[in-house]
Amino acid sequence: MADLTAVEKEIVAGIVAPAFGAHRGKVFTLPADHEDLERELRCDLVLRAEDGEVAQFEHTRPAGETMAERAHPNQAAQVDYLIQQRLNASGTRGAVILLGWNPPPAKKADQEWIADWVCSLILTKLRRARLNYFAFDLVDDWETRLQPVAKWLSRIVIAPAPPDTRAGIIGSTGRMGHLIDDGARLREALEKKANHYGPSAADVILLVDFDTFPLQLLDVPEAVEVATSTPHRFKEVWALNNFTGNQLCIRLWPAPMPSAQVQEPASE
Repeated sequence: MADLTAVEKEIVAGIVAPAFGAHRGKVFTLPADHEDLERELRCDLVLRAEDGEVAQFEHTRPAGETMAERAHPNQAAQVDYLIQQRLNASGTRGAVILLGWNPPPAKKADQEWIADWVCSLILTKLRRARLNYFAFDLVDDWETRLQPVAKWLSRIVIAPAPPDTRAGIIGSTGRMGHLIDDGARLREALEKKANHYGPSAADVILLVDFDTFPLQLLDVPEAVEVATSTPHRFKEVWALNNFTGNQLCIRLWPAPMPSAQVQEPASE
């Protein structure tokens, strides 16, 4: 059992309930008496529909390296969010931006400062029509713009987009991303829980919380294959991302229809 604090449980329920309800065609919520139900059903999380249907979840987390895989991506997502807020406020259009962090700043003041810096650079490049800004090797920008942030920012891509499209961060990369095998971690977590529950898993929905490094959308098909091919008796298997700027819940088994694999929050 992966213990959840009361606050964590409310956050997780807020992510899982809309996605789970979409598959059931009804609204599920965290009931007021969920703690009593969780003790009675011996599970980690309970959601209930208005018609009385109860869904019981076992929550688990794959093993991971917390600082490199959770803290850094979470910090990158926080900076991405601050940058997006500034781009929205400025009304900037016609560009998409990819940032590489190495790693991102951890302090709030540094995150605010670099968000201002990145937005200033983006606006300057757009005004000068100098997009496709791929590297830190432009001599005229090194001392005045790039050197102060080189300890955090390893890559900037400013690419053109349709002129009526709002500028936005399409993703950011971190040092550890290419080293993480989401499929292997999912299989390990699923096998461990399957061995623990055995036949009694038939009424339980396994919720695999990728809390150190988010499950990437490109890896969802592999995760579906792992959940399908790994022997278990769970009623369903779901994956959860719970990061600032990256909160989603995906049913992995039974395999979802392609158009319903990802339940994402609405854009702001």
